[in-house]
Amino acid sequence: MLVGKTADGLVINLLNYSKDEVERLRKKLFFCPSCGSSLILKNGAVIRAHFAHKNSTECSSFSEGETEEHLLGKSLIASWCESDGIAYELEAYLPELQQRPDVLLEGKYAIEFQCSFLSAKRMEERTNNYLQHGYQVIWLLGRRFFMKEKITNVHRLFLNRNTKLGVYLWELDVDQSGIRLLYHIEQLSFLPEVFYSQKYWQKEQDSLLAVLAYPERAKLFLQRRYDLLPLYQKQRQVIQKNLAAKTPSFLKEQEQLYLLGTNFSVLHPIFFLPPVNCSLGDLSGLYWRVKCWCHLADSRTIGYKHLLNQLLTEKNRIPITSRPIEQEEWQEMLYSWLNILVKFNYISVEKGHIHCLKMLAIVIDEPSREVFLEKMMRNKTYISRLPKQI
Repeated sequence: MLVGKTADGLVINLLNYSKDEVERLRKKLFFCPSCGSSLILKNGAVIRAHFAHKNSTECSSFSEGETEEHLLGKSLIASWCESDGIAYELEAYLPELQQRPDVLLEGKYAIEFQCSFLSAKRMEERTNNYLQHGYQVIWLLGRRFFMKEKITNVHRLFLNRNTKLGVYLWELDVDQSGIRLLYHIEQLSFLPEVFYSQKYWQKEQDSLLAVLAYPERAKLFLQRRYDLLPLYQKQRQVIQKNLAAKTPSFLKEQEQLYLLGTNFSVLHPIFFLPPVNCSLGDLSGLYWRVKCWCHLADSRTIGYKHLLNQLLTEKNRIPITSRPIEQEEWQEMLYSWLNILVKFNYISVEKGHIHCLKMLAIVIDEPSREVFLEKMMRNKTYISRLPKQI
């Protein structure tokens, strides 16, 4: 922590002091602004000057063992604010929340720099607490969690989504003194590959408030193409390999498909489309696509909103991922799936109503599979676009 209080209530921000000045401050007594416990002022040669609780304590705002990267990250955001003339408060204690963001900008933007593991429950509690009290929270990930070759469960906690950028994620790079935004993040079902675009801003070259507002102001027109047949063939190989190895997640999905009267081997190839896992969840989405088609087949004609509401009503019984799926995500998933059904002439959509044009067999034999794969060759690409349509 970089902020402490003296015995007479004076707030000391260590960013405002040189190393020699900090050394002279060590003669004073300091206390935690949140819990009131005694603090130690550390001024070592490796990690920048900071406060730590003198004794082990259950402080609601601070945890011990703060890393050098975390201290540098808070310092970077604070100095960026000073360069831009932005009002900010370092480690501002918010008593009505009993929380302390790393940096509070203009009294309303709570910046959290995450360098260590945080449970899904705790992250959700902190985020909801900010939002319920009118604060906008922005989570920046440290180098330990920089996106590399795949999306992890940690990444899933901090993913954001809107129609302008699709799925996006913030990273704070203290080594380069900049903020990185990964957007249009997509993962392929059953495959480890992750695709994304990125944008980078550097301190003293870009306005921090403009950077943080970018997701709402972006005007991008992008598209990414996926070849359907090679991806489907690769997915089949991965599925067979993991079923043979008895990989738990694949066995779980197989069990869910059995409940619907099908399985990986005989399921119609169209249910593997689009190849992108729209929810970025732990599971592929096969189950809910089959459930969605069952609703369509039973109704023959159904209103789009009615179908969406049916899926939302059943969402707690439709396994996709361990984290909650928001309504906007369901809309995007449904929109993408309906586009596939339109592309292959199984449905038409007119004035908000969906009409089944022909029946779709959930279980398919090998000759019929080959016929459909020929159609897949003719309709060979899937295009993912920004801005997203839902």
